[in-house]
Amino acid sequence: MNVGGVSLIESFMNDLANVTLGEDGVTIAPIPRRRNPPVTIEDWPDPEDDFAVPEASEEDLPPEPPFVERGDTPLGDYPEDEAQMDDEELLRFLQENLGDGVDEEWLRTMYNIEPSEDEHNLLRFLATRLRTHFSRQTYDDLRYGACANLNLPSEFIAWRRLRIMSGLEMESYDMCINSCCCFLGKYAEARLCTFCKEPRFNSAGKARRTFQYTPLIPQLRALFHNRNMLTKLRYRLLAEEQYRPGVIQDVFDAEHYRRLRQTTLDEATGYQFFGNPDDLALGVSTDGVSLFKRQRRGQSTAWPIIIINYNLHPSIRTRLENVICVGVIPGPQQCKDLNSFLVPLIDELLVLEKGVITLKISSTDPEDPADPQVNAGAPRDDTPPPSEDGSPAPDEPHASHILLRAFLIIIFGDMPAITKMLMMKGHNAVSPCRFCYIQGVLCRLAKSSVYYVPLTRPGDPLVIVSPDQLVPRTHQLFLAHYNALEAAQTQAERNVLAKGFGINSRPIFSRLKSIDLAACAPYDAMHLLFENLLQFELTPDDLNRIEHMVNTWVAQYEERAQMQAVSLKYNLPSLAKPRINYTYAHGEKYSSREKMYPEFNTIILGTPVCYSVEVDPQLMNQLGKYFGLVYAQELNLNGRGIRARIDTDTMVRYGRFRLTGDGDRFRTADLVEQSRHARDNSFVRYELLPDANASIQDAPDVPVRRVHYGQLLDIYYVEFITDIANDVRESYLLARVKECQTGGLDAALLRNPLVVYHRTQTPDIIHLDAITYVVGRIKLAYNTWAILDRSTNGARTQFVDPQGEPEDFD
Repeated sequence: MNVGGVSLIESFMNDLANVTLGEDGVTIAPIPRRRNPPVTIEDWPDPEDDFAVPEASEEDLPPEPPFVERGDTPLGDYPEDEAQMDDEELLRFLQENLGDGVDEEWLRTMYNIEPSEDEHNLLRFLATRLRTHFSRQTYDDLRYGACANLNLPSEFIAWRRLRIMSGLEMESYDMCINSCCCFLGKYAEARLCTFCKEPRFNSAGKARRTFQYTPLIPQLRALFHNRNMLTKLRYRLLAEEQYRPGVIQDVFDAEHYRRLRQTTLDEATGYQFFGNPDDLALGVSTDGVSLFKRQRRGQSTAWPIIIINYNLHPSIRTRLENVICVGVIPGPQQCKDLNSFLVPLIDELLVLEKGVITLKISSTDPEDPADPQVNAGAPRDDTPPPSEDGSPAPDEPHASHILLRAFLIIIFGDMPAITKMLMMKGHNAVSPCRFCYIQGVLCRLAKSSVYYVPLTRPGDPLVIVSPDQLVPRTHQLFLAHYNALEAAQTQAERNVLAKGFGINSRPIFSRLKSIDLAACAPYDAMHLLFENLLQFELTPDDLNRIEHMVNTWVAQYEERAQMQAVSLKYNLPSLAKPRINYTYAHGEKYSSREKMYPEFNTIILGTPVCYSVEVDPQLMNQLGKYFGLVYAQELNLNGRGIRARIDTDTMVRYGRFRLTGDGDRFRTADLVEQSRHARDNSFVRYELLPDANASIQDAPDVPVRRVHYGQLLDIYYVEFITDIANDVRESYLLARVKECQTGGLDAALLRNPLVVYHRTQTPDIIHLDAITYVVGRIKLAYNTWAILDRSTNGARTQFVDPQGEPEDFD
């Protein structure tokens, strides 16, 4: 594989030296240093191991899996090495291991900025690889077999190409073999771990273990390159518009966020926090998780560092595709200096406070206040960004550069994790609470002593501390106490102050202007409420009944399994399992039993399906009434003319439908079991836009949004002929609904605590797009029902099967 006597690899080495890569002559910036890149935060207080969890008994516990340290092996022998290779190492590795077998055409275009058509197929293939988790062997089988015509490269080159196009490069930092700390900042020059004294390098001079950090800024920039995501990011603006003093429904209603909105970030420009519609509100969390069901306390397999984007609606912000993971601190032991692993993240958050130039495409929504082309007050710069940014200049009129800012406002996790991140002493301090200065009582245990806050103080049962008498912690008091600790003349004086204040040292998060140390870490509701209180609702009789149910299920399962084994052994006939194929379209997965029309890609229709629909006069009149509102004036047709253009031969009736994007699932009334225990999802919330001037002759149309509730009776697909001569048709998805007479009240609003109905109206036809949510009902009295509408609450219970797919209760 030579070009003019020079190998392709060698020519690429020359191109690397000239920083001009790709056959199109596209000049790109050099790939930044990926191994141990420098950080701006060089120093932070030393940690104090005050919150170590005492070890449990070693009896009956399986041994911890040993960490297998890699030997003196060349770069490329392990799959994770690809993330650490720079360009020269990658090309050298390909030459040494593949030689002439390297994908020549892909290597020529690896550094082109613009993807080709083949690369669009490659990206779809990689998306399937991520979604279905098939193996590398399966990848190669498809590459050389059924998908050979797609001209796919090796998986190694495919992932590298994806990283080059996305601009998302991982950073690799040396870390302690025992996960004590990360060798950056004040540990950058250390050759031994400060805590366990283990050497940093092996005999070959290579790091014994590494921590992989995925930069946050490129991931946030990518959000502004997707029009659908831009629409979702507008939730913060919507929450601000709906804010009502004294009512907290989300983080944007809380006191801390409202105070930030009135706080000046930059005195020179007068800019205030979240003053730009594109500003992002973030939260960070980390906690030890056990991937292999280890039972020993204090031994967690990994500590993921995840970012939550609060600009997204509560119903989707914690979905897997929207959670940003910037790194995973490997275990199995807890890290001694958590700050050392958080320094790269804090570095980026400090940059995001000042703002980074970001290319944003237009949302194409004329009402989008976050669109620079709509909001004249938002900073906009149509000139190319500084060269160090590396992002391309906008090449279309619907793209512009914005100054992207993101602010961290919440730190969440369980109490040990929050204690580590905020450098608190926890139960080792006289003031163990992180919200107030209540005094604890020393409780001496067998192996340690902790400070405990009892409901009744020992020896003085008459003393009751009123919550009103407690002194709350404030951000200013935190800062004053940090200054007092740092001004202590001796270590003994510092220890006394730390124990009284309940803090170890100044946390690294205090460098962020958006953090209020007294309010940034909310209560851990899961452990405080669900783990420590609600679990006591299970009585011994309940536990015995649950155990009996489990044992019965296991016995029945084993009986069926034995029959299956007999069937296989003696080749007995068995019923074939029905095969259901799945399709992905518009980012949604649906089965062969479901239907998605291209014109209505937010709705997926389900069984039963009836292609021979009997259209009786009542249904025809209802259809004529609906289409008359749409076309009577436009086409100058009377009722008979409207009905003549409804092509009943195209009508299809469906029994179910669901909304894409984790939306609600609906059934027609006939499919709901007639039982008081049945799950009835045929009652729906829908919104219409009637004319406010309908009763005024010749007055202009003034649409006003009105909320309705009703029972879903039928779902129809039908075509309406708008031009008979040219056979031009318009497709419609319609619903026949029996409306509940609720007087137009919205049951989701707090000002309407009780919305009831006594009777329903004659069925009518509406567009299926008008239906937004399933609602519940509560019977209050004879012929009196209350509507239960939780559409404004982002929390929804979702049941999943063992594969993680939502259970279908239909």
